[in-house]
Amino acid sequence: MQSLATAPYNRRSTMRLIITSLFCACFPIGTVCAQTGIDSVIGDANKVGAAPLAIASCIVRPSRDAELATGLGGIVDKVNVVAGQRVAKNEVLLTLKQDLAQSSFELATARERFAQRAVKRNQSLIDERLLADSEIDRLQSEASVATLERQKIAAEVDLLTLRAPFDGVVAEVLINAGEWSGERPVIRLINVDQLKLSMTAKQQSFVALAPGAQITMAVFGQGAAVQATVVERAPMLEAASASFVASAQFDNRQRQIVPGVACRAL
Repeated sequence: MQSLATAPYNRRSTMRLIITSLFCACFPIGTVCAQTGIDSVIGDANKVGAAPLAIASCIVRPSRDAELATGLGGIVDKVNVVAGQRVAKNEVLLTLKQDLAQSSFELATARERFAQRAVKRNQSLIDERLLADSEIDRLQSEASVATLERQKIAAEVDLLTLRAPFDGVVAEVLINAGEWSGERPVIRLINVDQLKLSMTAKQQSFVALAPGAQITMAVFGQGAAVQATVVERAPMLEAASASFVASAQFDNRQRQIVPGVACRAL
């Protein structure tokens, strides 16, 4: 029920919006009228007496949740992490057997050196143009191809090591040493230092949950309220339920809140 103090204000806000709409309908002046009406509504929503957020459902989730896979398929040599372990960006999580790849790299390196020595031995003849152009082209091309082949194999060897793409916590290890790593995920990594509120809200909260808005939410099992910033909002409503999805982010570096719990508006 509205208080006696806020009822006159709400009536004035409604009348101002109606008058603005009628004026723009009679005297169209581009987008200025539309923006004036929108600004009026937004301003009213942020003032005293605005209705509380209408949140249908809310779940706390990690701000980043990634299922990692190896760049190449192979047999797992060693898993360096366990579930619940904190890891830093670029930390090695898992390695595949590299015996064959390492041998291929050493062979490519030897071929590159041989090609470079061939160019070096004939450099004086090349400088004096005593060799046929076709022979010069062959020597230089072989050296360039050998270098590219070594770089290609070096990149493949690097793909046999799985590294953390961001600071986070290992949520699941989905493979063991000795198993084949194909295209399926092998490790799930989450970021819990920043958490996200995944919300489904009703139509009346569309303006209040604009990106950048500050909201106050209660989290199950947490005594203090959480201050979060809206980072995403769906551009349209679901016609069947007149609802939309939005997400807000908040700091959790103290790790007091565990992802997966429910939340609600205050």
